[in-house]
Order: sequence, then structure tokens, then C-alpha cells
Amino acid sequence: MACCTNTYKLGCYEHCKVVTFFNSTVTAPLRAVYSYGNISQEFDIDALADAPIYLYLNQLNENTTYTLKIFDENSNVVTFSIDGLDYDCFEITTKIYSRAGGDFNNDFNNDTNNN
Repeated sequence: MACCTNTYKLGCYEHCKVVTFFNSTVTAPLRAVYSYGNISQEFDIDALADAPIYLYLNQLNENTTYTLKIFDENSNVVTFSIDGLDYDCFEITTKIYSRAGGDFNNDFNNDTNNN
């Protein structure tokens, strides 16, 4: 994967969460590539313009920091403008949090409302 120009830190999330990413600027298939070390994992995203992109962390390793890049259908890096700066990479960390009980629907709804 090519080097990053600007990296935005998304933070730490429980490894089984669904995280709301920024709104898509296009309606098109996108590809999310998560990398750490020499390992990359790719996932398809069906993006809708002006709708949030959902990142499903349940297929990623726990307690790992990833660099995330989003690519369009032509394999071009998609950048996102945040506070006037364009970011081409995003850092996200998966964690294991202990808690009893847990409600997937409640967790999903809470996470999809956190940008």
C-alpha cells in the first residue's frame, strides 16, 4: 500500500463494533483496506452519496492498530476533507472491553450515531 500523506486518528473501538465513518461523496462500490505490519485485509463497501460509511470491525483482530485506506472502483484513493484538510489514511484501533451482558442492537445503534 502506498504511503499516507495525511492520517486522521479515528480512535479506539471494541473489536466487534460497527463504527460510523464519514459520509460518502459518491454512490459507488468502495473498498476498505485495513493494514498493520505486512498484513492487509480488504472489505467491500456499498457507498451511497451523503450517507455514512459503516466500518464493521468484527472481522478484524482484537487489540490491533490499523491504517485504513478507502479506494474507489478504479483503485484510486478516496480522500475525506476534515476541518479543511484532506486525509487519505485513517488510524483505528480495536480493543477488547470487558462487560457483562451487552446488547448487539443497542451497541449497533449507539455506534452508528457516533461520527
